[in-house]
Amino acid sequence: MFDDSNITRTAKTEDEYMHRSKLLFDQYHNDTNQLWENDPIQFCHWLIAHSVEKKWSRATVKSYKAALKFVMECYGFTDVVDRLSTIDSSDYSSKGKSTSSNKKKSFSEQDVAQIESEINIARKWDELLLFWIKAGYKNLDFGRQFILFSTA
Repeated sequence: MFDDSNITRTAKTEDEYMHRSKLLFDQYHNDTNQLWENDPIQFCHWLIAHSVEKKWSRATVKSYKAALKFVMECYGFTDVVDRLSTIDSSDYSSKGKSTSSNKKKSFSEQDVAQIESEINIARKWDELLLFWIKAGYKNLDFGRQFILFSTA
């Protein structure tokens, strides 16, 4: 397995871990009316159920797990660190279709032809917009906004 004994963290990372953990501890207290310190293993069971219920992504599980392991090590709860180590983030789904890597990154020739037919070069930004589109600019979301504002 991975040896994390040589990992160094910045103070900022440790602060973020503390903050992330506190958010989970507060949520646990709100859900169960219990303090995590009273039964840290029960907190781990809640964490797993909560992560499944909320459909956390793989990245979310990894970030919370790293934060909690750090905090539990600080408090000396080695049994909890061991329990957290058994949580396999690969059991959780990746974000899938909601990530930008799956979005269309360019305009089709048909899109360009349609935009070209609707553009009025006499308007201030339309010529620049057409140049931008033909140059193959990749950010379609920006392009759609630009089209909306320039044709209004």
